[in-house]
Amino acid sequence: MDDTTSHSAPSLETQQDGREHLQGHLGTGGLIFTALAFNAPLTVMAATVPIVISGGIGAGTPVVYLTIMALVLVFAVGLVAMARYMEKPGAFYTYIIAGLGRTVGLGGGFLAILTYLGLGASTYVVAGFSEQSLLHNNLGGPDIPWWLIVLVQWAVISWLSLRNIDISVRVLGVALAVEVLIVAVWSLAVVANGGPEGRSLDLDGQLATGSLGFALLMGLSCLGGFESIQVYRDETRNPVKTIPRATYLTVVFLAGFYGIGSYVYLIAHGTGPAMATAADPTNAFMASIAAYTGTFMQQLGYVLTWSSAAAALLAIHNIAARYVFALARDGVFPRWLARVHPRYKSPSTAAVAVSVTLLVVALAPATFQLDPVVGYTMQYGLASWCMVALFAGTALATVVFFARNRHLHVSVWKRLVAPVVALCGMSVVLYLATVQREALFGSAELGALGIGFLILVALGGALYARWLKARRPEVYERIGDQEENGVLVPLEHPPAIEEDEDFTPQVTARPEDVPGT
Repeated sequence: MDDTTSHSAPSLETQQDGREHLQGHLGTGGLIFTALAFNAPLTVMAATVPIVISGGIGAGTPVVYLTIMALVLVFAVGLVAMARYMEKPGAFYTYIIAGLGRTVGLGGGFLAILTYLGLGASTYVVAGFSEQSLLHNNLGGPDIPWWLIVLVQWAVISWLSLRNIDISVRVLGVALAVEVLIVAVWSLAVVANGGPEGRSLDLDGQLATGSLGFALLMGLSCLGGFESIQVYRDETRNPVKTIPRATYLTVVFLAGFYGIGSYVYLIAHGTGPAMATAADPTNAFMASIAAYTGTFMQQLGYVLTWSSAAAALLAIHNIAARYVFALARDGVFPRWLARVHPRYKSPSTAAVAVSVTLLVVALAPATFQLDPVVGYTMQYGLASWCMVALFAGTALATVVFFARNRHLHVSVWKRLVAPVVALCGMSVVLYLATVQREALFGSAELGALGIGFLILVALGGALYARWLKARRPEVYERIGDQEENGVLVPLEHPPAIEEDEDFTPQVTARPEDVPGT
């Protein structure tokens, strides 16, 4: 049976133990749709890829994406191997805690939430002012304020995020399929035509020029979101098999999609002209669609930027809500944030909190009468640096976790070689993100302030963990702990699982897990 969809009944432990559980029937297809929609492929092709080409190494950009694919696949090896021992959703939060302890892990959890809030707010802002221009300049509509467009999108996305994840997947799947289709049609037309300079690229003349660090950093940000698959563990059928499969397929698809897309973009314009399109990348991309596939496809592409942004925003809402849910379930945040909707089995209360916060942050440029482009740049810069820091922290946590749990039956490649290689690679990218912060934040000064703020947030989370240990030790002990058949399993001694076992965690409730007790 294809595992993309299912309509099986709730699990036995959900029916009997009375614990608040998230529920869903996600299979490989649903997980892939959710992660891919997070990246908004059409928006990335129209806005980010041209910037990577221009600010990076030009004709060498397809090689950059292949390099990133290899690095992220190696990173995913350790992540997936460790996932077999993680019974609670939470992704970065639970992995860093399991490897580096509760204090460091809670700082990572705060950074993870900040990452998705920054990505969500920046996506709202860029969607608002770009769709304002699209509506007025290209479709002949009224010139309405960009923040009004944000409000309308926010209302729709927030409503969808309160529903069961299966409903979100249907919306994400349709939007993703249409936007991928238009990029595929354009790609075939460009390759068939050959472009102004032919189908070959001058790699030797480009690899030694430009900023490789910027290209790696921005290229890696294009793959952000694949790790979010781990967040949906409670809402996935047979997560031990489905989650690894969806993780690897998502990484390969995204890196391949952007690698091929960057190659086609270079052919469509020619290397020199392509590197000069960063000032207005969206219109340059849409003009290319018109030139090779016709005006109708161009207009369709403009309209699809709405669905692309909406799909990404819905995925971000869902992921951020599940991070908040995980922290609330552990008692770090107020317990009422861990309530589950009685009908939809979604983290509805956490979703409301996330939606309100995203709206406040997204409208900050309008509130303070700032240029929305400046607001977007700062928000995206903060989120991108956070993401790379979390990748590096999670890679380190994977190494430490398996070093502390040598009794687990995991191969040397999965528990040592792959995580160490990933740690080295992510550390290099994080270093480059810091020293080249001017390209990421718009100025070196703003970059220094932004990175300083992120460090303070992480330290604040760590200090809060220490406060909990001293004043509320029962909450501190719950942070990141896993349960096995109702028994608390210390992080240092996770359940021993044979590597080839089809392990499906069974979790039962403790009284304090049920809201209101």
